[in-house]
Amino acid sequence: MPTAVAGTWCTVRDPAAYTVETLATRCAVAPKAVRRWAARGLLPGQFRAGRVWRFDRPAVEKRLLGGCLLLEDTAHDARN
Repeated sequence: MPTAVAGTWCTVRDPAAYTVETLATRCAVAPKAVRRWAARGLLPGQFRAGRVWRFDRPAVEKRLLGGCLLLEDTAHDARN
């Protein structure tokens, strides 16, 4: 089932969307940290496809190029 994301449509297997595991690898953090940030609404372009989190790849890359992935200052969370 397609899911609306920032004016586009993504499916669960859309290559334009990161999974929790691929985003965690990309950011060198544990998947648990990515899930925690997503649950708090701190990641750009996040959406759920059923029970599975997905992250809009262009939105994530734009934030990473800007030097800060998270939408708020969460340095404390990054250490936990």
